[in-house]
Amino acid sequence: MPEQFTSWEAIFASLSGAFPAERYHAGMELEIAEATANGVTLRANRETLTADLLIAADGFRSETQARFAPETISRYAGYIAWRGVADETDLPDALVAFFDDNFCFCDVGGGGHALCYLIPSEGGSTAKGTRRLNWVWYVTVPEGESLNSVMTDGAGRQRHASVPAGHVNATALNDLHRRAENLEPHFADLVRATPEPFIQSIFDVAPPEMVFGRVCLLGDAAFVVRPHTAATAKAAADASEMKVFGRAGSTAGSDIRDYLSRTVIAFDWVELENAGQCRDMLGIDSFETLELPIVEFPDGERIFAPKPQDIAARLGWVTAPKHEEYDLSIYGGGPSGLSAAVYAASEGLRTILTFPNRVVRVQS
Repeated sequence: MPEQFTSWEAIFASLSGAFPAERYHAGMELEIAEATANGVTLRANRETLTADLLIAADGFRSETQARFAPETISRYAGYIAWRGVADETDLPDALVAFFDDNFCFCDVGGGGHALCYLIPSEGGSTAKGTRRLNWVWYVTVPEGESLNSVMTDGAGRQRHASVPAGHVNATALNDLHRRAENLEPHFADLVRATPEPFIQSIFDVAPPEMVFGRVCLLGDAAFVVRPHTAATAKAAADASEMKVFGRAGSTAGSDIRDYLSRTVIAFDWVELENAGQCRDMLGIDSFETLELPIVEFPDGERIFAPKPQDIAARLGWVTAPKHEEYDLSIYGGGPSGLSAAVYAASEGLRTILTFPNRVVRVQS
C-alpha cells in the first residue's frame, strides 16, 4: 500500500525541538516523596519540587507503576519480534526498489508474519539515498528453554525485554538466517543483508488503574500495547480461514453471518442441505439433530450453535467490565463515542463503552 513514513527518531527530534531546552532535564533521578489530593512533592537530585500533576511516562518497567500499582503483572505474550534496520545504500538497488513507497507484509508459512517499510535517516532525511529499511518479523517462541536461549546475548547474559543490535548470540542469528527461507525472497534477502538485527520479547502489561489522585501513568508505563496489535492480527489470521456451516434460511445462521460482516471478518458460508454434505464436509452423520450453525477455525476447532460473544471470546476480543458501577456509560463505538469515552476517562471518570455484542472499559 502507498505510504507516508517517519520514525520515532524524527518524531522525537521535532517534538524536542519545539520544547524549551532549559525545561528539559535529562539524567535526573526522581523520587516521589509525597502524593496527595492537592499535588505531588518530588525530590530530584537533592532538590525538592512541588507539582499540581505528575505524568509518569517512565516506560514499561515504570518505578511509578510499581509504587502505585504493585499488583501489576507482566505476562509474556508467546512470541518475539526480530527487528532490523539497514541503510538503503548498503543494499542492492533492486531490493530497495521492491520496498520503496510501499508498506509490505509477508505471511510466513508455519505462523507469524513480517513487515517492512522505509524510514528516514538518523538525521531525519527522507531523500533517496539517505533512507533506511526497517523490518520486523514476529516469531512464536515457547516460554522456557527456547525463549531463554534466544534471549541470551553473545556474552552469555540473560536478557528480559530485548537483545540489542550487535549482541544477539551466534546460534540465534544462524537460526534466523536459516528460517528466512520461509519468507518471500525479497524479505529473506533483506533479513540476511541486515548486519546487526536485534530482538524484542513481547509482553502484556496492564495495571488496574492509570490515575492515582494527582499521579497519572502514560505510555508504556500505563499500558504496553503489542507492537502490531497481535491479538487482532491473530484474530484476522483465524478469521481469514473461518468457515460457517448452516442451513438455508436459518435465523441463527443469519445472526452469526451478520455479526462477522459487521466486525469486518472474512468467512466462507457453507450451506448444508442434506446428511451427505454433512458427512462429507464435517464428518458428522446426524444432520437432522445437528446444532447449527457451526463456526470452524483454521486450527480445526469448531463451535456449535455459538452466540456472537462465543466467537468474540475465541478471537480474544472479550473485555469484561471491571467495576460494578461506572460514572459514565456510552453506547456506540464510532468516532464520536470513542472520543467521548477517552476524554471522560482522561478526566478520571470510570467510563464504559458499549456497542452491539461488545463491551469495552476505557482507561486513560
